[in-house]
Amino acid sequence: MKAIVVLCLLAGSALCRVAEEPVNFPEDEGFPMEMQDMAEDVAEPRLECGQAPLNYQFRIVNGSVTPNQGAYPFMVNVLYNGGHRCGAAVYDKFHVISAAHCYQSIDKSKLMLIFGDYDQFTDEAGTQRRTVTKVILHENWKQQGLLNDIAILRVKSELKFGDKVQPICMPSLKPSHGQDAYVLGWGTTNGTGSNRKLRMAKVPIIGRSQCTDKKAGVPGWYTTSALKTYMLCAGYEQGRIDACNGDSGGPLVQYKEESSRFELAGVVSWGIPCALPKKPTVYTSVYDFKSWIVSKIGSPVY
Repeated sequence: MKAIVVLCLLAGSALCRVAEEPVNFPEDEGFPMEMQDMAEDVAEPRLECGQAPLNYQFRIVNGSVTPNQGAYPFMVNVLYNGGHRCGAAVYDKFHVISAAHCYQSIDKSKLMLIFGDYDQFTDEAGTQRRTVTKVILHENWKQQGLLNDIAILRVKSELKFGDKVQPICMPSLKPSHGQDAYVLGWGTTNGTGSNRKLRMAKVPIIGRSQCTDKKAGVPGWYTTSALKTYMLCAGYEQGRIDACNGDSGGPLVQYKEESSRFELAGVVSWGIPCALPKKPTVYTSVYDFKSWIVSKIGSPVY
């Protein structure tokens, strides 16, 4: 099987996963006015989370382009100065969840969120664009060590939920070793394919005891001091398939067959650098920050 790198995480750093350079859109003359969404009939608001009505067959092929627009309607494309910067996930009609390192020392007026995006170089029917009115970084966020790497963004205008824009569910449990998870993004592919369209990859959860040098007893993994208890590893011991630059803040999701819903297991945080053996991407565990999220913005409003 061909070894491939699928997705990549912030500029100027081998650790973070933010886009290294802005990807400018053709004929970009600035952001559209707020609420000038691409025309399409929009369904009535749904009172459920984690749905994907346009994902006709949930099937993962490692390193594949997602099958169609709307297959993962909770996915958000975060632009800064007109270029792709990070990813995020829809929490409710006004908020998205992302990584703190994406928004340190930035001008929020230059942020634009695109909901329902698929091909990042095409204006597609059903997409919605929103400016950002507030950025909430975790109070204990620290760039050194990428500690408490989680953020909440509030958009100016309410989202219209429909087939192509939906909220994701918060995790019911913390993921455990060996469980399947899937990472999504428009990040760097290291020459293994185009990142024009949204891509995803299957990246199994690696337990903390397996992802650290001390407990695993195998040289090359992360140190226990670097890998905090509120972080998750996901990927493969041999590397090859991973998140990378440009995927930061994007969702690590799990599909719960018993409820047929997607849950937000993590947000892309850091790695060294992309797809190396015994150096899987590290994610902020959303389960460990559920109480913090609710304390800041309350329970989701659908």
